[in-house]
Amino acid sequence: LKMIKKSAPRRFYRQSVQRCLRSLDNSDTYDTDDSCTGCESKRMLKYLLDRFFSLSGTALGIALTRAFSILLFVVSARAFAPDENGRFIQAVAIPQVVAQIAALGWLPLIVKEVSGRPEEATARFKGFLVLATWIPLSCITLCALAAVIYGIFCGNTLFYALVGAFTVAYSGAIILKEYMLALRHPALGTLICEGLPFAFATAMIWIGHPSTVEEAIGFLVLGAAASILIVFPIVWRHMSKYLRAPETDYDVRHWMRSSLFSFLGSGGRSLIDRLDVIVLSAFALTAQLALYNSSLRVANLLILPAIVLLPVFSPHLSTAAQDNDRAALRRDMLLQTLIISASSLPFAGVLIAFPDTIVGFVFGDQYRNVGNIMTFMIMAQVIFAFSLPWSNLALMRGRVRLYGLTNLLAFALGMTVASLLLPRIGVVGVAVGSLVANTLAAVVFFGAEFSRLAGREAG
Repeated sequence: LKMIKKSAPRRFYRQSVQRCLRSLDNSDTYDTDDSCTGCESKRMLKYLLDRFFSLSGTALGIALTRAFSILLFVVSARAFAPDENGRFIQAVAIPQVVAQIAALGWLPLIVKEVSGRPEEATARFKGFLVLATWIPLSCITLCALAAVIYGIFCGNTLFYALVGAFTVAYSGAIILKEYMLALRHPALGTLICEGLPFAFATAMIWIGHPSTVEEAIGFLVLGAAASILIVFPIVWRHMSKYLRAPETDYDVRHWMRSSLFSFLGSGGRSLIDRLDVIVLSAFALTAQLALYNSSLRVANLLILPAIVLLPVFSPHLSTAAQDNDRAALRRDMLLQTLIISASSLPFAGVLIAFPDTIVGFVFGDQYRNVGNIMTFMIMAQVIFAFSLPWSNLALMRGRVRLYGLTNLLAFALGMTVASLLLPRIGVVGVAVGSLVANTLAAVVFFGAEFSRLAGREAG
């Protein structure tokens, strides 16, 4: 009781976890027989506790961010007509796509290189930090300027100027989020950099009742700017000593080559995720975009468990892959599959049984007729959820070529199917295209990685 009174809850929780894991480590030293049942049980308990405590904080941050994202579109769906809400969804989705694609594959490199940063400041690492910040920001700023110029020519300057401003601010927050992940603050980085802009905009739309979509986009810009102001000092405190190095080594050729396949993979995946925005915007079907996007926001909950698993299991998979420890890889992949099965499949069954009721309850009666869309959408999201650990395993093994080319091929096939079916069966064709793309990617990643895990232990 005295310890609880003297310690803050978070500190007490962290110390309790550390004592629990340390006691398990120390207990192993008393068991000289590695094959004994007690020793194996303690190892398994330590393994499960470590994964549980790592998952808990990350799950909370991602869950809150997803909740803010859904609440934003719930509020906007009730504040604007479907056509105007479609424009608002475009304003939110376009910067999300640009932040991933225009970063040119540097975001995964930030996590990889900053996680393994040297103890002392080096010219090479300083050069990486400069390139990893300014190359993505420069490309993103050019995309934002292109949006403004397009707005001037099409007579909608204010809307596209605000979209450009949100693109720059949101992308800057996403870059800082990657630094936070590398600095072992995944929950805090995700919650502030991704969740805060949506939470702020949701609150302001709910309280302020904006009369135009442009006002709502302005709230997003302010929220993203606040995220940068909060996170930047944290990142600067850790990175400043490296940026003060007297010399700088810009190994541009090496870093650009490393980012190429990363860009192909992450860009292709982002395009698959935004297939609705790409296809429906090309055909100027904003009302259908609002209907599809509202359904997708609910169906995206199916992949939430898989997304939570990624930042927790990635370093473990990377270490096991380097050590060629197939037993550890099998154990991690099996645990991820069990978690996804236990969490995603029951909710998928509920969505299939009551699609109109759930979407209508969340977004309003005008979004109830989604039954046909949801059937294909749920299938696509379930397949994506189960394939996500396998695509991540391919990345951790260093198979970036497979990752990049597979996602690009899947997007091309899904885009073709969606474009061909849209004029014939309407917005359902986009859901079918997404299902085809996710199925192809899942088959390739599972087939490529499972064959290696199924082999016998080396040596």
